[in-house]
Amino acid sequence: METGISQEPIVVAIVLNYRRPRDTVECLNSIKDSSYNSLRIVVVDNASPDDSVNLIRNSHPDVEVIESQSNGGYAGGMNIGIRYAMKFSPEYLLLINSDTIVAEDFMEKLVEVMNVHQRAAAVSGTIYYFPEKEKIWYAGGTMRYWRASAFTHHTLPEYRRGNTIDAITVSFISGCGFLVRVSALEQVGLFNEQFFMYLEDTEFCSRYLRNHFELLYVPSAKLYHKVIDNETQAFQLYFSVRNRLLFLKLSTKRFAKFFGNLYFFSVLILKGLFWTITAPHLVKAVIVGIKDYFGGRFYEGSGFQFLNNQKVMKQNQDYQ
Repeated sequence: METGISQEPIVVAIVLNYRRPRDTVECLNSIKDSSYNSLRIVVVDNASPDDSVNLIRNSHPDVEVIESQSNGGYAGGMNIGIRYAMKFSPEYLLLINSDTIVAEDFMEKLVEVMNVHQRAAAVSGTIYYFPEKEKIWYAGGTMRYWRASAFTHHTLPEYRRGNTIDAITVSFISGCGFLVRVSALEQVGLFNEQFFMYLEDTEFCSRYLRNHFELLYVPSAKLYHKVIDNETQAFQLYFSVRNRLLFLKLSTKRFAKFFGNLYFFSVLILKGLFWTITAPHLVKAVIVGIKDYFGGRFYEGSGFQFLNNQKVMKQNQDYQ
C-alpha cells in the first residue's frame, strides 16, 4: 500500500473478483507484500452471487471494494475499476485476475521498464502455474490476426535466461496480469465490453499495436496463476466462436479478414461434422455463437445458457 512520500509513479492495482474471495484475499496479500511503495489497491466484485464482498472486506478493510450491479465479464469489470482508479491520478494501472499471486519485485520491475520505454503501452512478466511454480503459462505472446487469436510461449527466451529486467517486444499480452500506461489508455481506449470474456485482451492489444505503441515482456518479473478451469467446453466455445468473428470484423483488414473468415468457417465445418456424432451440445454452441454474432447479440449474450445447461445435466447425473 502507499506509504509516506515517494518519487515513484503512482500505480493502482485493480483486482477483478467473481466468486473467488479466498483467491482474491491471497492475491491481495501478495500485492501488499510488494516492494513497490506508491501503490493503491482496488477490488471490483463482478456481482458475485456469494459472500465475496464481505469476506474480502473483512480480510482487507483498508482495500476499496467496488460492487458492480451486474456481471460485465472481464472487460466490463476491469473498465469499472479503471474509471474509478483515475481519481488517484495514477501513471500506471496493474490489471490483474484474482487467481494470481505476484512476486515481491513484480511491479517494481515492470515500472522500471515502462519508465525507460516511453512508447510502451503495456508490459507483463513471466506467468507461471501455481502451485507448479517452475511450469510456465506465459512467456510472451504472438498475435495471429488471420487466426483471430494470439498464442502464448511456454519457454523462456534462450538469450534472456537468468535474472534480467531486459524487455522483449511482443505482439500479445495476456489479460491475466499486466501493467498499462494510463496516458496510452486515455488515447486508445478501454476494453471493448462487447467481448465480455475471451479475446477481449487480444482485441485490446491489437488497438495499441495499430496506434504504434509497444507491448513488452519482462522475463524476470514473475507472476503465478492458479489455472483452474471450472467452465464448460460449450460455454467457452460459444464465446470463442462469437468473439473470433467479432475480432475479425474489428481488427483485421482486406486479405487477413477474408482469409481469416474462410479459415475459421472451414475449421468449424470440419469440427462440426465430428461433433455432430460425438458432442451435439458443442454444435449447438457453435450455431448459437454464429447467430448471436450476426444478430448483434454481444456482451453476455447467450453464453450462460450453456453453463446452466451443464449444471442441470450434472444434477440429473447425480440423481441417477
